[in-house]
Amino acid sequence: MAIPKFTLSGVLPPYLGNPVTGDQSPYETKSFEVVQTFGSSKVRCEILEGWLDHRAELQKLGFVSGFQWLDGSFVEDKTPRDIDIVVFHENKSAQRPTVINNNLNVFDPISSKTTFKVDPYFVDYSIPGEPLIEQSSYWLNLFSHRRNDDLWKGMLKVQTNTPNDDLAARKMLASLGATYV
Repeated sequence: MAIPKFTLSGVLPPYLGNPVTGDQSPYETKSFEVVQTFGSSKVRCEILEGWLDHRAELQKLGFVSGFQWLDGSFVEDKTPRDIDIVVFHENKSAQRPTVINNNLNVFDPISSKTTFKVDPYFVDYSIPGEPLIEQSSYWLNLFSHRRNDDLWKGMLKVQTNTPNDDLAARKMLASLGATYV
């Protein structure tokens, strides 16, 4: 499905058509479609480059299965400072705390904003039912409203283990970047 156009309020719509049977947020898309749709300025291209670098780092660290929700000012019709993401992943490794502590630039929101222009949060979907539902519900409720006026809005969903899509996104970003030098 193509990424929906902004509403008159400058956000992605929370749903298309009938709210019960129509397409609903989060809208599943591919990384190259995110670049194609949102690579409209130098600032946005820099954020997209950071996001793709962040995705690559996660893959190197073993976070390959799962998906990301994309939101924040990046998916609004305004000039963003970063991109907010929730990374849903499965990582049952006993070394997970060590990996996180040794790579705070990837996992810590403050460090990651500086390094990648990404504000990341993580949900391990291998945890038992109720805690998983509570975490998912928290992020869905937070991300589905604009902070300043509580306007309902949509977000995007991108699978994580998509190296070919990410390569296509990087190529597209390189061609867009030359436009905004």
